[in-house]
Amino acid sequence: MNSLFFLGIGGWHHDAAAAIVRDGRIVAAAEEERFTRVKHQRGVPRRAIEYCLKKAGVKMEDLGGAGVFFVPADAVFAALRLATRRLVRGGPFGIAHSGYDVCRGWRLFCEMQEALLHCPKVRFFGHHLTHAAAALRLSTFERTAVLSVDELGEIQSTWWGRGDRGTLEPMGAVDYPHSLGKLYSAVSQHLGFEELEEFRVMGLAAYGTPALVERFRRLVRLTPDGFDLDLDFFNFPHRPTREGMTSDRFVREFGRPRRADEELNDRHQDLAFAVQAVLEEAMIHFARIVHRRTQEENLCLTGGVALNCLANGRVVREGPFKNVFVPFAAGDAGCAVGAAFMAEAELGGPLPPSAPGHPFVGPEYTNSEIEDALKRAGVPYTRPKSVVKTTAEEIARGRIVGRFAGPMEFGPRALGHRSILADPRRAENADRINRAIKWREPFRPFAPSVPEERAGEHFEGTPSPYMAVVLKVKAKSRELLPAVTHRDGTARVQAVRREWDPEFHALHLDFEKASGVPVLLNTSFNVKGEPIVCTPDDALATYLKTGLDAMAIGPFWLKKAAR
Repeated sequence: MNSLFFLGIGGWHHDAAAAIVRDGRIVAAAEEERFTRVKHQRGVPRRAIEYCLKKAGVKMEDLGGAGVFFVPADAVFAALRLATRRLVRGGPFGIAHSGYDVCRGWRLFCEMQEALLHCPKVRFFGHHLTHAAAALRLSTFERTAVLSVDELGEIQSTWWGRGDRGTLEPMGAVDYPHSLGKLYSAVSQHLGFEELEEFRVMGLAAYGTPALVERFRRLVRLTPDGFDLDLDFFNFPHRPTREGMTSDRFVREFGRPRRADEELNDRHQDLAFAVQAVLEEAMIHFARIVHRRTQEENLCLTGGVALNCLANGRVVREGPFKNVFVPFAAGDAGCAVGAAFMAEAELGGPLPPSAPGHPFVGPEYTNSEIEDALKRAGVPYTRPKSVVKTTAEEIARGRIVGRFAGPMEFGPRALGHRSILADPRRAENADRINRAIKWREPFRPFAPSVPEERAGEHFEGTPSPYMAVVLKVKAKSRELLPAVTHRDGTARVQAVRREWDPEFHALHLDFEKASGVPVLLNTSFNVKGEPIVCTPDDALATYLKTGLDAMAIGPFWLKKAAR
């Protein structure tokens, strides 16, 4: 093993992030948005880099090297190819927009070089390779197929291959603009949702019917090598996306775009159902192709589309692979981890065997730092003998509690350290959290967390420790857990591992003593439009401005007066 640290950069165009690894293990990782408080922060992740270096206790010049999650030459080629398409199909305005994209990309590339100026060695790796490397290293598979499905990574939207502990072998790809990620984004925009908030479509799909599915299937042709989109339905391949990603033909077929302030209707719900259903069919189809070509029994599924836990669940249940692994940061932020691992493998020598890594590698605050924040806020607080037991008992009494504990999670899911927790037996909690705490749409669902060894009592199948897969809720538990059971009888389950998080694991068991069930409603500690809280000050600000009843912050307990 080498004793050097290696830095990774991911998420340039959105969800910028940094990670540091050493001897094949993550030392620190964080998204830039957690520091800037700008959701999906793009650009060079300077604050995340600063945090990672500080956590590792090294300076930039002391690193063994750094990895970046794209290949500049490939990115330029892709931009020029897109510019040519836009010139032919989109006219002068389209080519001007492509020129703007190229200039913006060059500026960000220069900023990246400046940020890494003092790093001894810098390597650039393919976008999908960094997705694949992160998933492969964080899995426990000796050998595995890898499928990375995204909107766009340099030239390719989808990449697949196979790997073992030391190598990654590319075996096939689908080139942009044929992109399942872009298809989903286009429909999300058509439905009036903001950029990078496609998860709202996933929630809305549960309220739709199959009325539009057969017509929507015409947009995605499944082929022996993958899929093709019918590009006549879309503007994004040849016009600026701010003009709308769906074409006039799409409007004639599925109706006009929804305004953001317009009430959702049955047509919107049916369109969400259709794009979700077709995406799931395409993902299962592609998984079968990869299985047939690789002859592997294991699959690492990654890329931005792998954040779609409904599609992941279908691949797990109906796909051909014996085992499927989805990492805790499957999106572009996770490329930082993959780029760091690839830099270490290239510049530092052979890596030790892979091991499942937990996501709790973000900023952590001491009890004294937390108490200083409480004093600055001027809020009353106590220090109970056991804040874990107090939290469990108060949740069982009906209170909705913010929890701030230990190092922050890396990735888009709150997994107990920056979470809002509630009693899943109370159906009204789902509406109350959406309306008075998260300030978001009423159709948005919530996830259950459960001790890993107890999951089989309430859910069918094997749950993910990262909330990456949707499972069926057992019939006997659907009425018992209404606040976390989706309309179709499923749930996005988090399996809590005792060895990774003994306190959060114990909280579930204490809740069971008070309520009779070891399951909690667990959602991210933030409000609509804001990143998950990072610092004690962030947590206090969110607690004070929302309808949260109480907060466990470090060893301290805060409770608002009963309404």
